[in-house]
Amino acid sequence: MFAEARADVIANYLLADWSLTDKLEAALHIANANLYVAKNAGRHRCVATAA
Repeated sequence: MFAEARADVIANYLLADWSLTDKLEAALHIANANLYVAKNAGRHRCVATAA
């Protein structure tokens, strides 16, 4: 009746540590930069900025 359907789902998450900065924009910039470092390193990676 219906052909078997397959959907690949990819999720990326940004986490921002507010203790590293006092401004939201700076925290999001750090989180975004870490996201791209993790994505370029391969699948299932987590990157954190040292305090």
